[in-house]
Amino acid sequence: MFMQNEYFFLSNMYPCEVTYNGHTFQNSEAAYQAQKDLSRVSEFEGITGKESKRLGRHVKMRPDWDSVKLEIMEDILRAKFSNPELAKKLKAVNVPIVEETTWHDTYWGVCDGRGQNNLGKILTKIKNDLQKADKKKLERTLESGHSYEEDVVFNDVEEMMEWWEEDKLYRDEFR
Repeated sequence: MFMQNEYFFLSNMYPCEVTYNGHTFQNSEAAYQAQKDLSRVSEFEGITGKESKRLGRHVKMRPDWDSVKLEIMEDILRAKFSNPELAKKLKAVNVPIVEETTWHDTYWGVCDGRGQNNLGKILTKIKNDLQKADKKKLERTLESGHSYEEDVVFNDVEEMMEWWEEDKLYRDEFR
């Protein structure tokens, strides 16, 4: 999957506000690049992903970078997908999330069938966590007897119909 067109929102270059460690960035790439040199974080606020990637190549890398960059990326992406619209889109992705690259980035993605796909793994983990949270919310809603119209959001008609069937069985059980 190339993170463009309908999947562009998965890209770290996608323009959306991301607040991380008290700073607001215009994309997750800027938030990530800013963490390489904490003395220069403010320089990454308000710039595009492309600009931040370029600037990130010219900062003094923090000594622990290699040991913390995966955790930092996950935290930043969790901040990005705390946006309800983006979270809904992520939960609706029904294909494996693999960042296919043409620029030979085999750490974050896959090129020519080879790579670690760390970005795809993190996005899949966040997607699964969001779906689990929705399921727990639905279970709490059913247990509490509250109206689902106010409390439950569905990604598509199929998901709604599946829930409706489960809810019907639940209601029949307590008649």
